[in-house]
Amino acid sequence: MCRQKNMIFSSANKCKVQNLQCNETDFKLTLGFSDNFKGVTFAKSFYQNVNCKWYNNGSGVQVMLNNKDCGIRKENDEYEITLIMSPERNIIVEGAKEILLKCLPIIEKSSTNIPENEEFEEIVISLNNSQNTSNKLQFTPIATSTLVGNGSATKVSLQILREHNMNGNLAEDAKIGEPLTMNVHLEDTKLYNIMLSNCFAHDGKGNDKAILKLIDSQGCGVPLPRAVEEDVTTKIINGNEKNIFINIYGFQFTSSNYVFFECKVKTCIQPCIVTQCERNKKNLLKGNIKDEDFTNLIVKYKLEIKP
Repeated sequence: MCRQKNMIFSSANKCKVQNLQCNETDFKLTLGFSDNFKGVTFAKSFYQNVNCKWYNNGSGVQVMLNNKDCGIRKENDEYEITLIMSPERNIIVEGAKEILLKCLPIIEKSSTNIPENEEFEEIVISLNNSQNTSNKLQFTPIATSTLVGNGSATKVSLQILREHNMNGNLAEDAKIGEPLTMNVHLEDTKLYNIMLSNCFAHDGKGNDKAILKLIDSQGCGVPLPRAVEEDVTTKIINGNEKNIFINIYGFQFTSSNYVFFECKVKTCIQPCIVTQCERNKKNLLKGNIKDEDFTNLIVKYKLEIKP
């Protein structure tokens, strides 16, 4: 069972490779899943292709692919495919595994069918932080440089920065009226993309009168004089770090010396082309991306207001 807050998954969250066979034209494997597995298995770089991703249907999945599909490639005498298994259906999170399956084709002169391999031993992939080992498969964890950035579980973070500057220093406290930047930061866009919506500030006490909307459900800024500016800006830095930010000013609720910020971040596995609202033009989904392709995350930040 997953605890989404810390992105940690128990070792019971498993996917199984129960059979692996191929010939010169086809690639066949059988996938099984533990009962609590609610994630996805897909061919690397082919998440958007419905024929290259598989879910737990309760009885296992028989996969038959043409050797030209889903990124299958031939290396010397072997055919190989790279799969990614993630505990979440729509996002790659901590515990995900990238595995390389290699298959030596069986040559059958009398038939093009792939015979069953009765000697194949079931291989279990546990979607936790441990390294898997096998003499039949080559396992590699998702590299920290492309999944978790600084090695922590958080890939998407909310930041309050000093000045109206995306490169400003992180602010733990601020004064009323002080120029600040609220920034949602994605450490790496190689594997997934984000779109920002529904950002609020509140006093942390559940007071329905101490709440301020900063960004609406369409991802557009909700301007308020001396508190929130209108424009939401998106910038990519260092080639793959995505930042979505809006200029604000220090403000305080009468009920608390702290301001709590929360944003909903819509995440999707690449290729996923989205356009964040800018200058009050609502955010857009491009291609075959639909709302159900997103996983929603909540990111938070606490700021102390000082005299």
